[in-house]
Amino acid sequence: MGSRLLGTLSFAISSSERRFDATDLHLAEELARRAAVALENARLYHTAQEAVRERDAFLLIAAHEVKNPLTTLLGHAQLLERRARRSDEASERDHHGIKMIVEQTSRAAALLNDMENASLFESGLLQFARDPIDLVALISRIVASVRPALNGLTLHMSGANEPLMVRGDSARLEQVFHNLIANAVKYSPHGGTITIDLSTQGQMACIEISDTGIGIPLAAIPHLFERFFRVQTDDTEHIAGSGLGLYVVKEIVTQHGGTISVVSTEGQGSTFSVELPLFAGVPAPHTDVPRLVNDD
Repeated sequence: MGSRLLGTLSFAISSSERRFDATDLHLAEELARRAAVALENARLYHTAQEAVRERDAFLLIAAHEVKNPLTTLLGHAQLLERRARRSDEASERDHHGIKMIVEQTSRAAALLNDMENASLFESGLLQFARDPIDLVALISRIVASVRPALNGLTLHMSGANEPLMVRGDSARLEQVFHNLIANAVKYSPHGGTITIDLSTQGQMACIEISDTGIGIPLAAIPHLFERFFRVQTDDTEHIAGSGLGLYVVKEIVTQHGGTISVVSTEGQGSTFSVELPLFAGVPAPHTDVPRLVNDD
């Protein structure tokens, strides 16, 4: 390749009466050129893959090292926030400042978590538990946790009368549905409605999360679950994000033997549908589920 020797090609003629001519020489040179290009491409691909592995290893180490002090910082910030609520000495400005610290630290922690998970997926190192999980109870906990952030939105759960059992990793599945519900909250306008419907279809548990938000452009939907992809519109340019959340969501759902899809119309809202295999093991005890949650 150029002036570098990558290897040699040997040609032989079985007949003593046959001699190489100019056509044979041209063919040999063309074969050698193509072989050299193939070898160089293989070398470049190997080098690129090594660089990707080194990048993922660095991101994994960096995310892990930063996450520990950040978790401590977030814990103390939340403690300070609770103390400020009980105190008459904190001013409105103090309350606002503490709230901003908690929100931004939580955002940074979520970003680091996505980075860590994405690197683990790429390296094949992410481990999953396989325990019986009641999706009704799990999603109900998430609904309760996002209630303070509804900000004028209405959130309604339906079809949650009985336990909906699957088998998997509770922490990872909680990450999936927290991400989808938080996105519905983030991209919905004041006064909008978010609906979570739980049902079964054959041997699958079906969870649909719908919102009346800004929607997703049709051209962006095929790329929505790709790594680092972000929808770029006038409505989303002011909303922070890494482009890793939905990638991680899809990988977790896939590792659980499930599927995720989305239907959306710009200006009207989106519906994310998750299907997971039902688990016919030991049933979980029934848990009362809140049906209607708002910020009144």
